[in-house]
Amino acid sequence: FCIAIYEKASMNYENAIKMNNHMEEAFYNLAVCYYIQEHLHEAQLNVIKALKLNPRNEEYLKLSRELMIKLQM
Repeated sequence: FCIAIYEKASMNYENAIKMNNHMEEAFYNLAVCYYIQEHLHEAQLNVIKALKLNPRNEEYLKLSRELMIKLQM
């Protein structure tokens, strides 16, 4: 995948969040973009925000666990 696509997507999700900071999907998708770009700390911050809005979402929980493992390495 072309990293530039994820950089552009990250900017779009950031703008969406500025307009509505209760969009859990935007936080999660932004976290995924950061994860793919290997910006793991930024990914973790955003998946935590998604989980605050929807703490039982399995996809969010899975990404959060993956990030914790990678950040411990």
